[in-house]
Amino acid sequence: MPIQIATFKAICMQCQSVFSIPLLPDQAFGEFIAWGENGKAAVYLSAYEDGNWDYIISLYHQVTGGPLSDIEKETNCVQWLIGRCLDTVEGENLSIMGGPVCPACHSHRVGYGNSIKTGGVTLQDATFGQFSSLNKNGQIEHIRELLGSYLQIRR
Repeated sequence: MPIQIATFKAICMQCQSVFSIPLLPDQAFGEFIAWGENGKAAVYLSAYEDGNWDYIISLYHQVTGGPLSDIEKETNCVQWLIGRCLDTVEGENLSIMGGPVCPACHSHRVGYGNSIKTGGVTLQDATFGQFSSLNKNGQIEHIRELLGSYLQIRR
């Protein structure tokens, strides 16, 4: 179900572009904005309301044989995997970890806060249609491939 979210002023530290971004309130535990890699797309994801979250975690544990010893590393990895399992929006891959991206130059060096409200936006719910269309073996293989990519990136 779409959700109305307040937008706030942001500035790119790379190109100095000024734009608005949606931000969740500080008390929004378990809720995420999935940001598009080019800074134009954003969707809403609730870890509590979307059954895919727990399902992807269960597949992660099947692939890895259980949780990592460092809970912070596991949380980062799982959140990265979940972002990569989301459907693209307007051709953009999504992430729930990286924060907003400048729509002008695609930099991740974006300054923002919740002090200058610019309005609001309705965000659609994140979807997992492409991932869900795979059979269970395909989903496990997809998680295995993504985990390999994650480990390569983090080295």
